[in-house]
Amino acid sequence: MKFEAFINEKAIMPTDFSEMLEELRRATAYRPLQINQVNPITQPHGVTFVTYDEFYTGLPEDLKNTAPPRNTPLFGFIDANNNIKIVISIPFIGIRELPFINHMIQHESVHIGQWHRRAGNVDWTLPDPKDRKSYFSNKDEIMAFSQSVVEMMINNQGVRNFKDVPEALKRNPLWNDIKGFVDTDVQNRYLKYIYEYSKNYLNPESETDEIFRTIMSSRRGLSEGLNYHLENEIPLSESVYRIGSDSWIAMIDEARSLWESGEIELNEDDLFLISTDAGQRAIYEGSDVLLEIPFENEEVDEEEYQGKKVDLNKPFRTSGGPRKFSVYTKDNTGKVVKVNFGQPGMRVNNADPEKARSFRKRMVCEKPGPKWKAKYWACNVGRYAKLLGLSSSRPW
Repeated sequence: MKFEAFINEKAIMPTDFSEMLEELRRATAYRPLQINQVNPITQPHGVTFVTYDEFYTGLPEDLKNTAPPRNTPLFGFIDANNNIKIVISIPFIGIRELPFINHMIQHESVHIGQWHRRAGNVDWTLPDPKDRKSYFSNKDEIMAFSQSVVEMMINNQGVRNFKDVPEALKRNPLWNDIKGFVDTDVQNRYLKYIYEYSKNYLNPESETDEIFRTIMSSRRGLSEGLNYHLENEIPLSESVYRIGSDSWIAMIDEARSLWESGEIELNEDDLFLISTDAGQRAIYEGSDVLLEIPFENEEVDEEEYQGKKVDLNKPFRTSGGPRKFSVYTKDNTGKVVKVNFGQPGMRVNNADPEKARSFRKRMVCEKPGPKWKAKYWACNVGRYAKLLGLSSSRPW
């Protein structure tokens, strides 16, 4: 899926303050400046520097508990007139402070862009910076901090090529700080905006979907196994782990959970796999067993099926008909039944994506029905490829 389908609000590019910053560079090249010397340069551009006391005194009483600590050297905010204010707790502003001032001004100008886009319908309640999780999870801060992460990669880490973004992101101190506080779904929103800002700043000419997948894989909590499958586009049905192992179960559960929360994209085959009970457990005749996995059951009583000992849920070929395959399973009453499925003389073409898609649509395999019906086994035949001698384990 293309990136554009993932975001609810297009990233806002910050205002260009390069002219103002160049004036500040020239003014601070030989000596640092005090506030009263800086404001004549910055105020024509909508930026005003204030002391901490001026900032704190102007806050409503119910918001004073959200104020950053007094010893914070520099921080920014938007006032009621939609102007950028930079609060300083240091006596002078020198050339060394300009990169961070630039960073703050761009960050705040994204907030101004949000205000204009929504025609002033913005919640101006200040997120409490001391509550790091809530602060970094604020919906407006997600966009603004994503821009800050990318700006830091370009100006501090020297990123000039779009393909270098994933590696630079791993070493970005701001991003590593943010993802240590926020939940996975919030990280997911950050990464989508980081991708868009990177694309806007670096203007890549090549296909960007691969970079998007790589950036998205950097979210916290993605296991090594699932990350390997997603990065290399390997279907979960062709697992790097042994089917039924603890690692496989954990990976399937992880993929199911992340897909349900909208955090990963899966191909058609894997969507079908996680739509089943694969990897989940249940109690069967007093034993803890895996569901939807070929397993050998304990021998049943001779009376359970025409006096024969049979293995349940283990399909096999039936050369004498009446169908291509058969399987013993239990019906809804607990009685062991023999289910016949598959058209004799017809190949199982589950390895062909187009034929598999056509079969699934024709059979409505999204709703395979119970195990005691032939449709269930026909739709799931690929999972038993080794037992049935099929060339592909790809599900229909």
